[in-house]
Amino acid sequence: MLCSLLIDVPRIDVPQVALIEAFGDLDAILAGAPDSDAVPKRARAAIAACDGEALRRDRRLVMLREDVPLPPLAFDPFAWDNVLAMADRFEFTTFRRRAEALMREEQ
Repeated sequence: MLCSLLIDVPRIDVPQVALIEAFGDLDAILAGAPDSDAVPKRARAAIAACDGEALRRDRRLVMLREDVPLPPLAFDPFAWDNVLAMADRFEFTTFRRRAEALMREEQ
């Protein structure tokens, strides 16, 4: 959960995008926004009241790890027959038509 400040935008009148654009990332928001005159007083108070460690923990929990080795795939995911089979399995009809068109262009 990203503290009420970032979820309840209308209540504090500070959109999340504006905070990220101004400060860059969550750590910078937590460090700089409470003391910034550019952030409205209510927003500064809400940021200061946030549990920064809980927010950082939540961010780590939803982050994809890139340092984990993956086993080799048992199939070539980019082979056209596999792409079309996946499209059929999940009923991605528009995707299938586009894949078929690309496949014809490559031939």
